[in-house]
Amino acid sequence: MADEQNETPDGEEAAPKGKGSKLLIIGGAVALLVLGLAVGGFMSGLFSSEEAAEAGDETAEAAQDEGPALYVGVHPPLTVNFGGEVGQRHFMQVSLEFMAREQRIVDAFKEHDAVIRNNLLLLLGGYDYETATTRAGKERMLDEVLAEVQGILSERIGEPGVREVYFTTLVVQ
Repeated sequence: MADEQNETPDGEEAAPKGKGSKLLIIGGAVALLVLGLAVGGFMSGLFSSEEAAEAGDETAEAAQDEGPALYVGVHPPLTVNFGGEVGQRHFMQVSLEFMAREQRIVDAFKEHDAVIRNNLLLLLGGYDYETATTRAGKERMLDEVLAEVQGILSERIGEPGVREVYFTTLVVQ
């Protein structure tokens, strides 16, 4: 009876069911997975190569020249008084952090700290209450602070050096 189950209608013996068919299914699935990964890897390499070519050599060189972000701050915080409405006086305390990509820029910033602090105190003391309390005014302040520090560094070391400036503390009373 067992022999009858393993025979086909033509009288030939059929392969026993069980482990062999499971291995065949698993092997086929693995082969499809490997094929899919190979095609996917090829396609992603193809697209990334096209994107890199479109970006141009200048972008690739600029990315290589950029190091990690290095931060240097003005410490202690700057405190200035400034006017508001007629007869009112306000105070502002500001902590700033500047971002550069080279250690020599951070060193130059520290070397010229006295000039930077002086010019920033003069700049920040010239704002009014409205500017110091609105988002647009604060963004303008950041732009002007960055331009001031870049101007100082350009004058002292021949390049602007710092790329970004951030408020880390801003208190207005």
